[in-house]
Amino acid sequence: MTETIRKTMDLPPGRSDVVHCSWVLHQVSEAEEPLRRMARALRPGGRLELEWAGAQPRGAGTGPLGILRALAATPRWKDLFAAAPPALHGHPADTVADVLTQAGLELTHYEPRLPPPFGGKERVRPRVRELAGMRTWFRWTWFAAEAEALGDLFDEFLDESMWALVEAGETDPHHARIVARRPV
Repeated sequence: MTETIRKTMDLPPGRSDVVHCSWVLHQVSEAEEPLRRMARALRPGGRLELEWAGAQPRGAGTGPLGILRALAATPRWKDLFAAAPPALHGHPADTVADVLTQAGLELTHYEPRLPPPFGGKERVRPRVRELAGMRTWFRWTWFAAEAEALGDLFDEFLDESMWALVEAGETDPHHARIVARRPV
């Protein structure tokens, strides 16, 4: 995906008032170059708005994205995921903020940890009724391509994934939001 972004992300420098990128960054293996391109596209006073999952702080372990990738690499799932490996990548909020400030932007809103979608505001074990919502959410957001590759086994993978995340205490996908501005 990163190579596709490099080839297709042709944003004219200094011409945009707003660049908005929601729920894409965690699908990109290397985010620095796309972030620099987005920053360069802003005219003075222009804003860059980002939201993504996998913004777990540096040094805090692999987080939920790493747990899901590790599960997909186990003998039970590895061959099935060969056609569509999970393309989830963590980009810590502090690293993204560093890239943006190095690109000359000012952070106007920095929210490195949005409330998790399941389990309330704290990292707690989700209630059983929330697991159905987690299944739907994973299918639509993190694993759309993989669902097609796994076919009828996808729900089994999701169930195993959800329980692995619950057991590890990693039900918080570490969503983040950053708004940055090109100084006038």
